Amino acid sequence: MSAERDVHAWAAASVAARHVGETFMATVMAVTDFGAFVLMDDLNAEGLLLPELMGKSRVELSPEFQRVRLGRSQTLSLGSRVRVRVERVDAFKRNVDLSLA
Repeated sequence: MSAERDVHAWAAASVAARHVGETFMATVMAVTDFGAFVLMDDLNAEGLLLPELMGKSRVELSPEFQRVRLGRSQTLSLGSRVRVRVERVDAFKRNVDLSLA
């Protein structure tokens, strides 16, 4: 199963690499202490929404509550719908870095 997950992640990153700079609707799947993982609808690929690319001066990640607080007025949690932009992709490392669009 581990090999299957690795191949799927590599394939998803390879597809995302062809869409750098494009925007997609996505669903928040998990919040960690280093960002939020989202699943992009059209690509069926997971990526990491990085705090420094969320476009707010203050970003508070709360993995224990699975929540991201953006500034004072906006909160993202599991299942939240967001528009993201593909910023960087490293298919070898299976990393897809995203920003809020």
